[in-house]
Amino acid sequence: MPEAVSRLGRGRKSDRDWTDSPGGALPIQFNRMEVRRAARSAPGYDVCMGSLIFITGTDTGVGKTVLTAMLLASLRADGVHALAMKPVCCGSRADARLIDKIQEHEIPIEQVNPWYIPQPVAPAALPKHERPNWRPSELERSIRELQEGCEVLLVEGCGGVMVPLLENYFVRDLIEHLRCPVICAGRNRLGIINHMLLSARCLGEAGICKRVYVLMGTKSRNLATRTNANVLKCFLEPDPVVELPDLGGKADEFAVIKKSAKRFKKTLALIREMATF
Repeated sequence: MPEAVSRLGRGRKSDRDWTDSPGGALPIQFNRMEVRRAARSAPGYDVCMGSLIFITGTDTGVGKTVLTAMLLASLRADGVHALAMKPVCCGSRADARLIDKIQEHEIPIEQVNPWYIPQPVAPAALPKHERPNWRPSELERSIRELQEGCEVLLVEGCGGVMVPLLENYFVRDLIEHLRCPVICAGRNRLGIINHMLLSARCLGEAGICKRVYVLMGTKSRNLATRTNANVLKCFLEPDPVVELPDLGGKADEFAVIKKSAKRFKKTLALIREMATF
């Protein structure tokens, strides 16, 4: 493994841990949902089986919500009982309401987004007397409760991996406690190589071994946008890097999300498979 790759960290488990049963490799033909249900009742059940996927990003405004919404629409169109949530929203609940609409208001908005502050800043950036009285255990419990009620739960983070939710509790800590696969989105533009590699290092240090990186397209076409994917594939190998093209200025609208989920069905299915098995 090249030195540049090894420095990013590979987590504490090998890829084999994600596909092998305790007694050996799984048969080629199997029902994924049955495997997951059986795993939940097994001693020492680990949520890394794929029923829970965390979507984070290199920054705010890089396409996490659009990606989460498309994955959600794609899963539900395939007959999978999938739900999504954005546990923490700051400034607006627009992202949570888009998710809520795609899953047809199946659960209350308070479950889609249990933690909300009206100020558009990281919660830990608020003055101490204005900070919400949140407990990490309550947030993690709200995620687990939703996970038990569906086949696949998508959890969208806020901002990037190192956003401080509380004074000593970062998005990375939430991901580490959930012990689930992670999809990391980033905008395909100049600077993304640095941002994506830093995010990869944080995830590796948190012991997250199943990671998929998604480059969200932009209108700009230049040397950086043409070469970013290949450079990242080299540094992040064996973790996969997938590209999605620019969806236009109205990418976060309900109708555009539904249309894009159909248009990029195969790519979204590939991302899902990479993140779960």
